[in-house]
Amino acid sequence: MYCPGCGANNNSEIKFCTRCGTDLAAVSEALAGNKSDRAELDERMVRLFKDYYEGRRSVMIGAVALAIGMVKLLLGELLSMPDRFPYLFPFLVAFSIYGLLTLFSGLSKWISASSEIKAIERASSPASLSTPHRQPLQAAASLDELSKSYDTDAVSIPASVTESTTRQLAARSELPETEARSH
Repeated sequence: MYCPGCGANNNSEIKFCTRCGTDLAAVSEALAGNKSDRAELDERMVRLFKDYYEGRRSVMIGAVALAIGMVKLLLGELLSMPDRFPYLFPFLVAFSIYGLLTLFSGLSKWISASSEIKAIERASSPASLSTPHRQPLQAAASLDELSKSYDTDAVSIPASVTESTTRQLAARSELPETEARSH
């Protein structure tokens, strides 16, 4: 089998070209005569990445054009340029509107392509195909059984100073009255 990328002769059992690393799975499927949805998915991913980067570029261009247009308009108003250059004011307004439209259209294209790429990646990942099923909540009786099976020894060290003092006073009250006075 020959690699479509570099033309190197490769063994038909390997998955990637030994010379350039091209994926040879599509070539082996084509030689076997199997139809694959992989080409459709690859074309869709190419289109999505193209839209993603085009949207990102449009956002940058739109933001810069809007900023330049607005700064020029504000400076023009402060310096009373519409009176001196009446043809410049409509041009700057149009430039600002172009920047605004380009910014929002690029932003929508960028977000749409990004979310679609993430959805395709999640759908094609092996982890999403084998999601574990959650166990239903257990009944209260079975929770009591679980708590009994994990019963622990009593705490040897008191939880607080007052608890220790209370135990000592309780022990003294149980002693006969003559022994309590001697302490």
